[in-house]
Amino acid sequence: MTKKNIDLTEMPLPDVIAQMVADSGKHRDDIAAEVGWSSSVSSRIFNPSESYWPSLPTVPRFCVACGSTLLIDWLVAQVEIGAVELDPDELDWVGLLLGLTEMEKELGDVAKEVRRAIDPKGAQGRDLSRTEAKRIIREVQDVITRGVDLIKGLRHTAGNPGKE
Repeated sequence: MTKKNIDLTEMPLPDVIAQMVADSGKHRDDIAAEVGWSSSVSSRIFNPSESYWPSLPTVPRFCVACGSTLLIDWLVAQVEIGAVELDPDELDWVGLLLGLTEMEKELGDVAKEVRRAIDPKGAQGRDLSRTEAKRIIREVQDVITRGVDLIKGLRHTAGNPGKE
């Protein structure tokens, strides 16, 4: 059940999550357990200062645990007002160069995390830790995001695959 009088177009995502938890009448630890989030994941999701959100596969479980579709309604409202760009602008040379520069910076962040993980102070001969692997994955995902942004911008010129 969702409150009908909330303007979801103006409501920030952390407030949506907090509202769902408050309306559920449950403690956030109980909700996290129902969804299957670890305590570290749930503390990040429930922290409004973190840019860390429920993964897409856990959204339905979160809604069921809270007894609310407010998060899904918020997503729909954001798409309807155009907060999500469904048809990106064509990429010009300046945009392409800026995008490549951003991608290069993200690749540097990947290299930094890898160097940090293989620091010569004892890293030799041991496997990556779970934390190190997660940091590297996050940085690689940033590279992929930048690459996808470049591809979307180039689609206007190149056309969509399979439609030529």
